Amino acid sequence: MKKISTLFIILLTISSCQIFEPPDFATGFFNFEINMPDVRPETISLIYQNSNGESRQVLANLKPQGNDDYITSNIKVMAGNYELTQFLVLNDQDSILAAAPLSGSTKAASVSSSLPYAFSVTKNCSITVEPDIVTYTASDTPELYGYLSSSVNAVSLYDDFANSINLFSFDILSEIIKNKNGNIFISPLSMVYAFGLLYPGTGTITAEEIQNVFYLNDYTNEEILQLYKDFGNYLKYLDSGVNISLAHAFWYMPYLHPRETYLSVLNTYFDAEVSDLDFNDPNHAADVINRWASDNTNGKIPLAVSPSDLMDGIVAALANATYFKGNWLNGFDTKDTHAEIFYTNTDESDSTSCQMMLGGTEEEPWKMKSYSDDHLQLIRIPFKENSCYEMVCIMPLDQSCDDLLAELDVDQWNTWMEYSYQHDVILKIPKFQESHKYYLAEQLSDLGLETTFSTNADLSAMFSDANNFAVSEVIHSTFIRVDETGAEAAAVTVITGWDSIPIIIELTLNHPFIYAIQDAETHAIIFIGKMMTPEFEE
Repeated sequence: MKKISTLFIILLTISSCQIFEPPDFATGFFNFEINMPDVRPETISLIYQNSNGESRQVLANLKPQGNDDYITSNIKVMAGNYELTQFLVLNDQDSILAAAPLSGSTKAASVSSSLPYAFSVTKNCSITVEPDIVTYTASDTPELYGYLSSSVNAVSLYDDFANSINLFSFDILSEIIKNKNGNIFISPLSMVYAFGLLYPGTGTITAEEIQNVFYLNDYTNEEILQLYKDFGNYLKYLDSGVNISLAHAFWYMPYLHPRETYLSVLNTYFDAEVSDLDFNDPNHAADVINRWASDNTNGKIPLAVSPSDLMDGIVAALANATYFKGNWLNGFDTKDTHAEIFYTNTDESDSTSCQMMLGGTEEEPWKMKSYSDDHLQLIRIPFKENSCYEMVCIMPLDQSCDDLLAELDVDQWNTWMEYSYQHDVILKIPKFQESHKYYLAEQLSDLGLETTFSTNADLSAMFSDANNFAVSEVIHSTFIRVDETGAEAAAVTVITGWDSIPIIIELTLNHPFIYAIQDAETHAIIFIGKMMTPEFEE
């Protein structure tokens, strides 16, 4: 299972000391070619490993070449020896069309050569790899080919959804840094899931905006909802040694009537807590939301909203809470933590003091994946042994963090991950703890959610009696702590909504009615009566 870079995007400035030497890159290429008559293959899901035993999982798109032949683009790797350990041919619905069986499996007898398949890549050269494959039938299971069903299930969709999350991550970061100096810490995943709660309540124009901004255009509505459910479970159960949780909630004014179809989606795909809440009492409403936020972030975000956030006609709120806690594979020794200089600018023109942690020595260096070139240093700090999570830290050498973030995209990020390999490392990194709160309506509107925050929003699938409901604000609160034992992070994203046209209740008292005059505070009745025949004398 490949490691996942912690989905709270973390970009830190590491101590300006050299933590690893730039490797001498010698690269080559390999691709795959298959022949598949009568069907249209879309991608290959493959896993290969280098001579150090480090694995890479890749989804390679196939291009038709004629005569039922298909080929992938070149995959760039370090020159060296490799073994192919998984090879699955998928269609556009991510169903398996064919597979290369592993040695010792039931299907291995059907081919002349089974996996693992050894091949070598030399500098500046490209080779074509053509493993023997067997057509996958309706009665087949991955186990017949030597694979585990759990390891191949929906691998394509998960990777694509993760890619969508990362595309949005860099978009929203670019917007935030335009008006925010200093430290930044956000959870793109929390925002994605908060808008996932909103999405099934939207109509055409608003749904299209959410699909565009969050890069969900390639999925049907049903696929989007299923992905939210499955990917959330995937993250939670990916690594039993790391604590990660997602929670969701929906509150609305008692007089509103959410559509049953909307509530059913929230329950089925998000397991969301749903209840009415009187936003006319903003102090009480804030208390309710904040208790929920604190309960679902291990107490790290106790003030997700303030009463003032819930005034001015707020009638509903949606929320996601995301929590993460993991211990390092190599814990830092507290006795090695000392006060050191931390340069607050890349050019070292200004500095401050921090508590710097130290890991590894010349005699016993830590082994970590890293990348370095003339422009930056990157380190991937693993959580616990065999963990599928890690913290990625990138230190630019010749530009500011803001400049790097402004030009960062998914392709660049993936390239750094691809070219980071295990090295002996002596690591210095500061310990820190901080909290942030962002109001993101303006930034998200600039990214494309224009009508969502306007009176033109179409959220008609959410309520049966609030047809002018629109998003008011997106409040994003985060917490991060990095110390000698590990990292703890939390985020709460609250989407507040208001009815853009005040609800007018038409009531004509033209039938017999009971009436009273009372004390509005204690409700003590001063007078009470029954009106059957109204009369009025001048």
